[in-house]
Order: sequence, then structure tokens, then C-alpha cells
Amino acid sequence: MHHLLCYRLAMRKLPKVTQFATLFRKTVVGALAVTAMLKLSGVVSAVSELDKPDPVFYFLSMRQVLLLAAVLEAVVAWWVTRWRDDPRILGLILWLGGVFLLYRGAAWLNGWSGPCKCLGGRYGMAFFLPVYLEDWLAKGLLCWMVLGAGSLLAWQWWSRTACAPRCATAGESVR
Repeated sequence: MHHLLCYRLAMRKLPKVTQFATLFRKTVVGALAVTAMLKLSGVVSAVSELDKPDPVFYFLSMRQVLLLAAVLEAVVAWWVTRWRDDPRILGLILWLGGVFLLYRGAAWLNGWSGPCKCLGGRYGMAFFLPVYLEDWLAKGLLCWMVLGAGSLLAWQWWSRTACAPRCATAGESVR
């Protein structure tokens, strides 16, 4: 609890960081909600290509992996919305971005050369986007999640270490 109070004290002193953190959380929630819907639209499509084995989880079909990713994205978006003032939310966003990066890396190591089906591909509602643009958009969203959460977590850590003497003199116990 004391870290949350110290975090709020530090956030009040830097309104631009607070504005960026709010903008970051809102865009991540929006992006996760949209990509989850796009994945679900791909899951319910009648395209037989999605019934092929996934390049990473070979025991699951691409359709099943899209469904799992959509559910995971929706749950994280709900958590970020529900507990938006909790500083641990940034760790959750960074974790999700790390999972997606690991998946992309594993698919690449397994020889997957096609574009990512992250946005439902030409199977879902994103059919109006060219495949290369959809792939770059997915990569950009992933970079936004990882770099944004990573930089805000680094700032959070720095503000706690820099804020510790001020919080201790204000009567807060800092561990």
C-alpha cells in the first residue's frame, strides 16, 4: 500500500508522465479489444486453412490458438480497465507483450514465413487491409505495448527509488 501512495505522490509531480500513462493504458485497452474482436471474427469464419496445425503449438489448430489469444487479450483488457490505478498493470501488459514476442520468435524459428494471423488475417473482419500492412500494424502494436510498458515500469522503479526519502520523511514506511 505504501508503494501505491508513493507512486501517486510521484505521479502528481510529473503530469506529463501521468498523461502518457493514461494515454498508454487507453490505447492498449482499445488495441487489445479490437484485436480480440478481429481474432474472434477469424475464429468463426469458415476458412479451412485455420484448421491446419499451428506453427508453434502443433497439437492445436490455428483456430484454437486464435481463440486462446482472443480470450487472453480480452481478459487483460478487462483487468487494465478494472484496476487502472494499480501500478502492477504495466507488468501485466509487458508480460502479455513478452508472450506475443516469444510466440513470434518461436514461429520464426519453426520456419513460419507468412504474415502473422494476429488480426484475424483475411479470414476475419480485417480483410480490407493488405496482408503486409496488417503484419506491420500488428508489429507496431506489439512494440507499443512492450516499449510503452517497459519505459513506464522503468520510470516507476526510478520514481520509487528517488521518492523513497521523501516518502520516509512524510511518515510513510518504505521497504
